[in-house]
Amino acid sequence: MATKRQVASLDLRAYLRVSKDASGEERSPNEQWSDLQADSEAEGFTLHASPYRDIGSASRYAGKARTNFDRMVRDLESGEFEADGLALWEPSRGSRKVSEWARLIETLAERKLGVWVHTDGRLYDLSRARDRKDLQDAAVDAEYESGKTSERQVRSQAARAARGGAAGRLSFAQVSEYDPKSGKLVRRSWDEEKGQLVIDAFRAVDKGKSLFSIEKKWLAEGVLNGRGKPFTGNQIREVLRNRTYIGDRVHVPGQIIRWYRANPEDVMITKGDWEPLLKLENGDADRDLFFRVQDILSRAERVTTRPGGARHLMSMTAKCAVCTGPIAAGCGKRGSSTYRCGKGCVSVQKALVDEFATDLIVGFLSREDEYASLEHGDGGNVELHEAQKKLADIDAHYQSMKSLTRQRKMSPEAFAEMEPGVLADLATAQQRVDMLRTPLELREFFAPGDDVRERFEECDIAAQRQIVAYVFSPGRLGEFRIKKSPTPGHIVPIEQRVEFFRPAGAEVEPGEAANLVGVAES
Repeated sequence: MATKRQVASLDLRAYLRVSKDASGEERSPNEQWSDLQADSEAEGFTLHASPYRDIGSASRYAGKARTNFDRMVRDLESGEFEADGLALWEPSRGSRKVSEWARLIETLAERKLGVWVHTDGRLYDLSRARDRKDLQDAAVDAEYESGKTSERQVRSQAARAARGGAAGRLSFAQVSEYDPKSGKLVRRSWDEEKGQLVIDAFRAVDKGKSLFSIEKKWLAEGVLNGRGKPFTGNQIREVLRNRTYIGDRVHVPGQIIRWYRANPEDVMITKGDWEPLLKLENGDADRDLFFRVQDILSRAERVTTRPGGARHLMSMTAKCAVCTGPIAAGCGKRGSSTYRCGKGCVSVQKALVDEFATDLIVGFLSREDEYASLEHGDGGNVELHEAQKKLADIDAHYQSMKSLTRQRKMSPEAFAEMEPGVLADLATAQQRVDMLRTPLELREFFAPGDDVRERFEECDIAAQRQIVAYVFSPGRLGEFRIKKSPTPGHIVPIEQRVEFFRPAGAEVEPGEAANLVGVAES
């Protein structure tokens, strides 16, 4: 053990850490610093003016990195530590991970640096095997205690989740109500003003509004997130993914993961002990609205963020008829706006294409038969529902096959032989559902009438591009393709430059497409 004279000659640099600052149960970094300053006065050593500080668990079960712990180790290894040793409030403040602690001890020992520990009231001389062992034993004990604590927490959280008890931080618009006498939590409820914002956001997305439009609306109204900053579109997406709003308590044992990203078999969902925010007139949770919005948010084709460079109606949706590559907006030789293929196969005036495409879209959305075939909330599309049921049945069969294989009731060989056919059926069924499912974002555009063009032109470009992708899909009018000019160097009617491609390989001529949607040719 180092003598008091040896200790007094040292300049030590502190590492201060607490799992939860000002918890009332652990010494905060400032309190640890005060204790170490008292040690320095009593023992005669000096403390480096810039200690390393972290707020976060040292446990192997911690979810957040401790930035300054890693920086401290890097400084030790690079020679930038600038002290004769390390000062800790107690050994577990360094690390409860044995591997991390061993690396730290080895690095300190290699550089002949000691460790002062306040709770032990001593300096560990790491040139001595016994001192190294004492610190290593302390790390093993700390990891063991941390493991036991984690296991208790997992059991406690699972039991609480099974009861529907609230846990974790408050969701946006959620508030805690406490007993004024005991100070104990009575229940969680909803802030009326913020709660209405959330309800309105669900309804807006259900009606086809983009997350970007909600982001702009909340920004204009001064709505702030938990950090006091404006909400981003992605943060609003997370709000709308939160099952707390329909009174669901979600628990994924042993994992920190969103319910919609986890394996469904791992997710435990129980009825929460709070009232849902999204409610029907009878007080029950409006689960239909919630899951319609989940369906919208989970679609790969949905545009929910700022459109970035996609500021042009047909850019990247229209294709080149020669190489089938995407068409993008550009600038012509005389400064005019054009759509052109990336390989230079074709080029056409942008205004002509946009006007022609808009006429086709308006005609398509004005058709009585197209409107009648759509899925609506009151009854829906029977054909789509049947396709969805078939998809669910095939998927259930596939999941059953996998379960039987895991239970060794089906051989891996039999599973391998059957799987390709089932997957092919799944893909076909999914394609059928995708073809029949009308994007909820477009509902408001399909009521037949003379105002369709006006409603389309009032949309922002992100919504218009969604409609373009919907109308010019292979299952509807067909993929919008631009051909080479039949007379290069001369402007020809746009109808001669466009064709529509469908999966079967049949190309639909513009005139046929125009007649199909009731749009007269120019």
